[in-house]
Amino acid sequence: MTVGSVDSPAAALVAEIYAAALTRTGRAARVAPPVADRAALWAALDAGTLTLVPEQTGDLLGYLDPAATAVGAEDVYTAVTRALPPGLADGDYAAAAPGTPTSVVTLAGRRTVGEYPCPWPRIGLAADADPPRCADAVLARFPDADELAGALADREVAAVVPARNVFPVYREGALDDDARRALNTVAGELDTATLNALVARRQAGERSADLAAGWLDDRAG
Repeated sequence: MTVGSVDSPAAALVAEIYAAALTRTGRAARVAPPVADRAALWAALDAGTLTLVPEQTGDLLGYLDPAATAVGAEDVYTAVTRALPPGLADGDYAAAAPGTPTSVVTLAGRRTVGEYPCPWPRIGLAADADPPRCADAVLARFPDADELAGALADREVAAVVPARNVFPVYREGALDDDARRALNTVAGELDTATLNALVARRQAGERSADLAAGWLDDRAG
């Protein structure tokens, strides 16, 4: 089994965690060198060169369905699961949502990906969401997705950043029950603070494989 990722510290680290977790179920799993972008990652997954990849729910939903307007973690996960191409499956999503959002959903349902301009005077964010790269916008925090959605409907805010939770996508039939349980256990225990701390240690020079093994050892202990 080959686990791949895009070339980012968080994605590479999650790929190592997935591979190590699968190895502990008795499966042979290795991590492939990271690829440049999602298009290359998904081409490798489609071709069978990769078996499993870590993704982020909101970002992947924007890639697969640019017109999607889901916001909350559960709604985004449901929408992206439905949008997966035939032959692919996914596991549970983790609380972890690292990094800075790279997509927003406007009232009209349009989506802009990457380093986007910020024509919206007021941007709505769920309580735990990271702010977008918008220096000139006023950020409005809401305690949950329902209140944020209401503010959108009332035009109190002009845009909202969707959930971006980490989750695995894999080729259908590639994982047995033990492997799926192992990935779902990772999802149940990996949160944003933990992942960001691990990423910081990786950027300070520690090896991703060592960090992944240490984190799994701590969970097992």
